[in-house]
Amino acid sequence: VGSDWGGPIGPEVASKRSDRFTGLVIGNTWAWPPETGMIKFFSRLMSSAPLHRLIKKRNFFISPAMKRTIDRDISDREFQHYVEVAPTPDHRQGIAEFPKQIRAAEPFLAVLEQRVLVEFADTPMLSIRGTKDPVFRGILPGWQQRFPNAQVVRLDSAGHYLQEDESEAIAATIAETFGG
Repeated sequence: VGSDWGGPIGPEVASKRSDRFTGLVIGNTWAWPPETGMIKFFSRLMSSAPLHRLIKKRNFFISPAMKRTIDRDISDREFQHYVEVAPTPDHRQGIAEFPKQIRAAEPFLAVLEQRVLVEFADTPMLSIRGTKDPVFRGILPGWQQRFPNAQVVRLDSAGHYLQEDESEAIAATIAETFGG
């Protein structure tokens, strides 16, 4: 399952061991060079010095950004799991680097796009979309163009963190699609 930053990461890993995968599940994400001004704008904005500092010093991606894009009330205990992934500024260096890599990784993403198209052309794909996602709004046509046979499931009550908003619906859809 690849969602958010897992869009480029998941297919990259899967393409290196495609014999181990019988299907792919893609959430709100992309896996090709950024095509929209919004994604490039996000990359420039979030990698700017002030926001880079906010990400590192104040864990900006988690608080407040994450809380604002989860559509349900998340408990403090659940939220703490996300905070504890990167509890200090040093732990957040990689997270702070992600936005810059959207643009810097364009050559890698172009190669990845071609490899994924070849490796997974005949692999069953499930594309699960949180329709309230402000980040990847409008990205679904790119997936449909590249993988016209993918099954698309839209979750109207889910936002960017669709796994938090609709975890049970997602699990049921995956089980129904791929068995299990």
